[in-house]
Amino acid sequence: MSKLKIGLYVGVDSLGGVVTNNGKIVSFSRYDLASLEEESHVENLSDDVKWEALINKAMRDMNVEAKDVRLSLADRDFIFRFFEMPFMKQSEVQSSLTYEIEKYIPFKLEDLRWDYSYASFPKEKKIDVSFIGIKEDIYQNIQGLFTRLGFNPLSFEPSAVSLARGIKTLKKFSKIKNFALLELTSGEGYLTFFYCDLPVFNRYFNLVRVDGELKTEDVVNPVRLSFQYFEREFHFYKLEHLIVASNSPDDTLVSMLKEDLQCNVHLCCPDDVMPGGGSLESLKALGAADLSASMYKFRPVLRPTFEQLARVKKEIPLNRTMLLSLLAIGLVVYTGIYFWTENNVKQLQGVLQNKMMEVVMPEAIKPVGWDGAQNMIDGKRDELKTISGIKSAYHPITPFLQKMIRTKDESFIQEGIWLESFDLHDNAGMWQGSLSGKAFFDDERKERTAIDEFVYKFRQDSVLRGYFPQVELVSASCIVDGEFNLMDFKVELR
Repeated sequence: MSKLKIGLYVGVDSLGGVVTNNGKIVSFSRYDLASLEEESHVENLSDDVKWEALINKAMRDMNVEAKDVRLSLADRDFIFRFFEMPFMKQSEVQSSLTYEIEKYIPFKLEDLRWDYSYASFPKEKKIDVSFIGIKEDIYQNIQGLFTRLGFNPLSFEPSAVSLARGIKTLKKFSKIKNFALLELTSGEGYLTFFYCDLPVFNRYFNLVRVDGELKTEDVVNPVRLSFQYFEREFHFYKLEHLIVASNSPDDTLVSMLKEDLQCNVHLCCPDDVMPGGGSLESLKALGAADLSASMYKFRPVLRPTFEQLARVKKEIPLNRTMLLSLLAIGLVVYTGIYFWTENNVKQLQGVLQNKMMEVVMPEAIKPVGWDGAQNMIDGKRDELKTISGIKSAYHPITPFLQKMIRTKDESFIQEGIWLESFDLHDNAGMWQGSLSGKAFFDDERKERTAIDEFVYKFRQDSVLRGYFPQVELVSASCIVDGEFNLMDFKVELR
């Protein structure tokens, strides 16, 4: 019986496809988005039209008529989160997960499609959770694209997961669990760390090519910084291997990474997995299409929040005999305790009355009597409660301001970003405000990346998060200031 499977990788500016039958590759392909305008001699085509044409071309060239496809998408469209939770049962993980993940996203959980997996460590009494999500509007745009073409997407997943699955079909990589995967395309680099085979951290960076050649420094520097950040944030994680995946093998780059990072660095070319002209794009498509030949089995199933939280309620059979016995025992115990308590209370009341008769009323209290004195004491207690409530509601802002003053020395705000205004006000005992500033790197994408990293660091800082649990980038736009093109941004703090 034929088991035909189709995988498609939809990247930023390229497409890869593969068709397998019973685990064997039947055909594969790779295309660039820019090639359509060159072939059609039509300029200024919309992106949707380009992608529709490119997908149809890939399916024709692979000679396949099936409509079910599995998709691998660019990592930049996804949210990756990783955190520790106390050891708990599987049934308890998901309900606890929603409260944790809401701390790390700048929008409602209902606006996200997501899935997760975790590794258990009973001895350490913890679990490590890997969370993957994609915004609902991005998901619907991709779903709509394929629906218009008459295809039925069976799954969506980040390309880092698909690439890891494809690479781990090779025996030499099949059993490693803690590794980093560096993917180099024509214009971008993606670095993903995996712990116990689960994605932990993902970042992308721009690549500059001069006359078609990649500058190795543009790869080594961001990789080094990512490793340094990762070693600080995930000190429990011991990296075993770094795998470099690229369409163009570069032994010099591998040697530089080995020397700089002091770890095992391996080069993986698509031809190692797909002999006969395979590409990085088609390798990702292979990972999305078929997991039967790979040791990497994690396949996230992205669902809306209301589906993730659905539970199958199981009724527990009621043992009526046991219930009646427990009620009878409880009634006997309650009756005994009630009569014993009543008798004890009467005895204590008699002792109290005798003691009160022996008490001599002070001269200062005689004008108001015992009841009046008690009323005065109650009034003072109410005043103390009011003062204590005001004191507890006060949230000093000094530590926050001190943190902001020290941030430049601690590289909290990287060079190229500066803040211009800071609005702060007290709202019912809670601080709210906004930050605005500008970024200049002479490159729009670098400026946006730097702003995203600033917001991310703000959210992660334990001191700042104590004041503003919600930090949201509300605007980021290009402006012209004199002779320079800058990016103006605003961040809301709540």
